Amino acid sequence: MDGAAPSGSYTPGDLEVEALILAATNHPLGTQFLIGGCLGTVAITFHVHSFTVEAARRRLCAHTEGH
Repeated sequence: MDGAAPSGSYTPGDLEVEALILAATNHPLGTQFLIGGCLGTVAITFHVHSFTVEAARRRLCAHTEGH
């Protein structure tokens, strides 16, 4: 279900998503790992919920498509 909107009781906040993007930017694997890495592996690496990874991916893809 790649690209699916988060459902359930957890919704990551904007600050949490931005913090993940910043962490990925400063990480040796970079934002390409955030975007293309295995969802579970990315979540474990950055110690975040998988919904946060999905939200960050959507934000990065929307930002890229807007240019």
